[in-house]
Amino acid sequence: MNPHEMETFFEKHSNYIRFLAFSYFPFSDYTDDLVHDIYIEFVQKESAGCTEEEISSVLRTIARAVSKQYWKHKYHARFDVIQRVGLRLAKIVEEKNELPDPDNEIASLQDCVERLPSREKDLIDLFYFQKWTCIEISEKAKVDVNVVYQRISRIRRKLAECVRRKAEI
Repeated sequence: MNPHEMETFFEKHSNYIRFLAFSYFPFSDYTDDLVHDIYIEFVQKESAGCTEEEISSVLRTIARAVSKQYWKHKYHARFDVIQRVGLRLAKIVEEKNELPDPDNEIASLQDCVERLPSREKDLIDLFYFQKWTCIEISEKAKVDVNVVYQRISRIRRKLAECVRRKAEI
């Protein structure tokens, strides 16, 4: 395969090569660089005389090797940055001391539960305090088990919103 045919092949399969690059090194900001490095390796290998299936295999191997190099160099540099950012955030949180007060959240939750309609309060009582399963509740209420799941989910969202509003006050 001459260089022009290799370039044509590479362009023809560029989406596949981008997919390989991203699947081996899933950071989108490096995908173009990775594809470029794969192309350079591909041309340097001079895969002349290979069939299209063999070239696909060669491309996968090259993509894997180049991605491995990226993991060694780029990711470790990123890890250091992420670690520094995490430490800085922890320091900021410590300085501001803005950790939520669990006692206040529990009191808010209890107040929110008390404000629920009796039917929803009963469902919360059965599920969380008496430890009934959704199947048992559905049999007692003579409704489908999915209805019970939906009701509990809806009540949870309602309680979470109530607690969130109380925290803002």
